[in-house]
Amino acid sequence: MNRTFNHRVMVLEWCAILLFIMGTLYGFWHRNNVALVVLGTLFLILTTIALDRALHTSYVVTDGKLIIKQGRMAKTKCIGITEIAEIRELPLAFRSAATC
Repeated sequence: MNRTFNHRVMVLEWCAILLFIMGTLYGFWHRNNVALVVLGTLFLILTTIALDRALHTSYVVTDGKLIIKQGRMAKTKCIGITEIAEIRELPLAFRSAATC
């Protein structure tokens, strides 16, 4: 039996994506400066990767394995359930813990 869990996108991830989008727009708005256009292109790539990871990350538990898919562009990780020693909640930015 397969169980699939989708990644819950946190507010901090949406804020980072919004900052990347603002950096992209700023870089492309000032087209006269080549360095800002390069910076805008870099932010565009970062925005694409961040959106892909935020929206397409999933965790699949199947037949004694945990399969982690971190978006469409990243490699899939496969971990045996027996290899997992502990599960703990990690703090977010500024040491604030996630609430369920």
